[in-house]
Amino acid sequence: MQHTILQSVVGSPGPLIVEYDGQLFIENCFVISDKQVNNIFTKIKNINCLRIEQTTDRSFRILPY
Repeated sequence: MQHTILQSVVGSPGPLIVEYDGQLFIENCFVISDKQVNNIFTKIKNINCLRIEQTTDRSFRILPY
């Protein structure tokens, strides 16, 4: 589910940013591609989350259980 939500910004201007518990996961880029989405997903895949919400056109926040 997280991966699908992150995929929604492919083709948008970067960087891609995900926030979780005060930490920022950032993929710097001019245009967000599948590569950046996959890199971010690799960094956050082990986080147990209630949901992920989009906060701007290229940033997300993970809400923990």
